[in-house]
Amino acid sequence: MSRSFAFVALCFLGLHATASAQLTRTFNHNFMVADASAVQFDTPDKVVFEAWTSGTMLIETTITLKNASPAILEHVMRTGRYELTMEENGDGFVVKSVNTNRQPIKFRDQIVEEIVVHKVYFPETFLSTDNMLIREKN
Repeated sequence: MSRSFAFVALCFLGLHATASAQLTRTFNHNFMVADASAVQFDTPDKVVFEAWTSGTMLIETTITLKNASPAILEHVMRTGRYELTMEENGDGFVVKSVNTNRQPIKFRDQIVEEIVVHKVYFPETFLSTDNMLIREKN
């Protein structure tokens, strides 16, 4: 009897570990910014900048959900919750979150902790500020 109890207890512990796992997904957006004088970022998420030698801007978005199921992560990804768009703004661009009114994600009557980070790889011809890239003057 103690062996079967131990087996059942291990199964429940395994299910709990699976249900409370940290889930992460990364995807990319590529944008052409060759003629832009500036690129502004309008998103509620954290934005991190890193210069690189390419002439394009690559935005690597990493989503981490804590205490959620894989099905929830798949669902929020399919609904476009983290999509970005780039719009012209004078001689520059604005990168915006498509979904700016994100409702909290709930799973098993608890709010899921959601961490979204956009890592922006930008051409070396720009300088980064808090939420903006500005083309360097030559």
